Amino acid sequence: MDSLRVTLSIILISGVKGVLIQTNDVTLDVNSFDIRCSPANSEMLLHVNSFTLHRNGTPVALVTYNRTSKSSNLIIPDVTDNRFRYNLTGNVHDENPANKFLRVVVPANLTRCRDAGNYTCVLNGRTSDDSSNYVDQASRYVRVKTTATAMDEIFTPPTNDNMLDPSGGGRFLIGTTYRFTCTGIVGNPPVSLRWCYKQSGEGGFAPLLAYTAEISESEPEVYQDCNYKRQSFLNYTMTTQDVNTVLLCEPESSMFFCGNGALNKTFVVRAFPRNSGTLNDAVRCQISSSIFMMFIFSVVNIL
Repeated sequence: MDSLRVTLSIILISGVKGVLIQTNDVTLDVNSFDIRCSPANSEMLLHVNSFTLHRNGTPVALVTYNRTSKSSNLIIPDVTDNRFRYNLTGNVHDENPANKFLRVVVPANLTRCRDAGNYTCVLNGRTSDDSSNYVDQASRYVRVKTTATAMDEIFTPPTNDNMLDPSGGGRFLIGTTYRFTCTGIVGNPPVSLRWCYKQSGEGGFAPLLAYTAEISESEPEVYQDCNYKRQSFLNYTMTTQDVNTVLLCEPESSMFFCGNGALNKTFVVRAFPRNSGTLNDAVRCQISSSIFMMFIFSVVNIL
C-alpha cells in the first residue's frame, strides 16, 4: 500500500510540470511553418513566467511577463532574418493559465531549409504564490521537405549507328540497345525518376517496367541545401514498333499514367532496319548527292 501511494504521488507531481508543443513538418513554398507552446496541465498552474522556443539548443523566440505593465513581452533574440520571417504571438499575463501560450508562424513563401531541426518549448512557471519557480520542456523534430523542381533534357551519346537530331530525338538501328540518361532535381525526401513511352498511334504514355526494359538509377546527391539530385539510366532496345516512339522521363508520383505532371522531358526515337543500310551509308549518300549537285551547278554557271 505504501508503494502504491508513492507511485501515485510521483504521477501527480510529474503531471504538474507539463509542456505541450504542437507543430508540423514543412514543404517549402507549399505550407506554412506553425509551432505553438502551451501548458499541458493548465489547471495545475497559477503563474507562467515565460515560454522560450529553442531550435537545436539556441533560443529563437520567447514571451515573458512584464510585472510592471502586467503585460506580455514578445522577443526574437535571433540575429538572422527570423526577425522579418517570424509572425510571433503570445500571452503569459492572462489570469487563466489555459490562455497562456507562445506561437511562431512562418508563411509558406518565407520558409527555409534551415527551419528543419529539433525544437524545444521551455516553460518557466509556478504552481502557487509561495512556491519556487520550476522549468519544464518538451521537444519535437521538424522536417523540411521539398518537391521536385527541374528536369534536364534526356541524353544519349552518339554512336556509329545512330543519328541524333540537334532539335531533339534521332534515328536508331532496330535490334540495337541504346543507353538514355535522365537527370532531375527530385526533392526531399528524394523520389525516383521513372521512364515511360508512347508508340506511334497510341493515345497516352505508359510506364516502362523492369521486365520490358533495363532501368537503373544513381544514389541521390545533396543539391542546394535541402534538395536532392539524381540520374536514371534506361537501356532500350529498338524494335520494328519504334517508328516514332516517344520516351518520357519524370519524377515518380502516385499516378499510374505518365506525362500528367508539370515536370517531364521527352525524346523521340525513329527506328530503321539494318538491311536499309547504315546511317553512315546514308550520310555518305547525302554528301555524295550534295557534291554532285554542286558540280552540276558549277558546270551550268560556266556554260
